[in-house]
Amino acid sequence: MRGGPALAHVVESTAADDIQAGRLVTALDEYAPTLGAAHLYFPGTPHRPARLRVFIDYFQAAHAARRAAA
Repeated sequence: MRGGPALAHVVESTAADDIQAGRLVTALDEYAPTLGAAHLYFPGTPHRPARLRVFIDYFQAAHAARRAAA
């Protein structure tokens, strides 16, 4: 993507640093789909592994921050 002129469809957050630094620019923004709510599915067992609990907490915090910024 950074080697010359090209079009790529990527999640904006994955290219945010390059966009902010001016190495990449967005194009066709008016045609970009908007993403709806994010969902996370996991087993509803009473004892969740710690790493799953950490990921769930991270996911919820990131999603809350995204909603607050919108």
